[in-house]
Amino acid sequence: MRRKYLMILPMALLMTLFTGCSNVANEKQIKTDLEQYEETNVIKDNEKIEEIAIDKRQTDEDKKTDTVWCTITTQDSEISYQKECVLTYNLDKQKKWTLADVDVNDSDEWVKEPLKGIDEEAISLSLNDETVKVDDTEWYIEESEIKKISIDKQDTDIEQKKDTVLVSLTLESPVQKAEGQLEISYHFEDEWEIDSLAEKKSFTTQDIEGTALNATEKSLTEELVQSEIKLDNDESNISIEKENISNFKIVNENTEDKGTFKTFECTATITKPTAVFQIEANIGYLYSEEEGWTCQPVTIKSTLESLNIVGEWKGTYNGAPYSGEAVLNILSLDENGTITATYSYTPETTSDYSQPGSYNVSGKIDFETLHMDLEAGDWIAEPSKTLSVTKANIRANLYVNDSIIEGLGQEGNVFTLKR
Repeated sequence: MRRKYLMILPMALLMTLFTGCSNVANEKQIKTDLEQYEETNVIKDNEKIEEIAIDKRQTDEDKKTDTVWCTITTQDSEISYQKECVLTYNLDKQKKWTLADVDVNDSDEWVKEPLKGIDEEAISLSLNDETVKVDDTEWYIEESEIKKISIDKQDTDIEQKKDTVLVSLTLESPVQKAEGQLEISYHFEDEWEIDSLAEKKSFTTQDIEGTALNATEKSLTEELVQSEIKLDNDESNISIEKENISNFKIVNENTEDKGTFKTFECTATITKPTAVFQIEANIGYLYSEEEGWTCQPVTIKSTLESLNIVGEWKGTYNGAPYSGEAVLNILSLDENGTITATYSYTPETTSDYSQPGSYNVSGKIDFETLHMDLEAGDWIAEPSKTLSVTKANIRANLYVNDSIIEGLGQEGNVFTLKR
């Protein structure tokens, strides 16, 4: 009888030892351990574990470690995630396996599956950096500009990972509200991504209260008065006064940059005593929340319609050591800019070296620069003294603002003339 008891005792001891070493964590225990383990991102705050599958296990009794390779499936309200994890357990002094470390593969390696179609919040995120057509211009969408979004219709195919939605959208910039309807097709990779975007109802706009730009012909005309007509010679820009402007007309109005930049294309006639110009002006306004609407530099394209320079221009010339009176009598000017004229000069004092004279000149005026090149012709009244100054070509500019002609006459003397 005693021998029988002795045989039973070793067997019981072996079973106890075997049971103690093999009582490693199963799927249920792993789930509980992971839910309580704080030093890992296996489970995000809004996720729960749906399934755990142990792929491989290695238990080292000598080192008292248990390494478990497993596939864990978690999900939130929208997406299912399949993650590969390696869990390390240590056997403590109470012979209990305790989770010591968790290693999970990178999130871009997770297998992700959609649980439902895209929602309004995700649509709003997906529209960031997309563009839609508003007032014939591109509206580059920033998520903060989406003030309202609603799904009007949705067709979701979870198996094919596809979704098509019809959404009503309201966008707001600092000055403009735009409302329209879009049809958006998505496919799912790691998230819902846009395949195509099309307008179903064109976007209509309205000004945000208190931000409208009240531009009228009168106010736009006043902006012209602050501007100039620029000539190609870069020497004499032509100022515009209110009394110079006639036939003002707004030809076109454009809105850009989500309503924050408005331009007005205008035409007008600018009449000066010596010249008439037809202009095309582009007057732009930029809106900022700090300053409101501010006018930008006006750009003007001008065409010379006519010149009124025929007649007698009188003034003085200055030379060293002689000065005196000068007269340029413009006899004719044709549509090609061809000029015929006479030029005469009378010194303040006469001497062998300073005698009065006059001669014919002819040439052209450049309509772009208002520069005259007139070649000297025959004498009308030749100086009597052979040592007196001889005739020379005329090089001069018409200055419209001051109604003067300035240039070089006989012997390169500088003259200034008025009519």
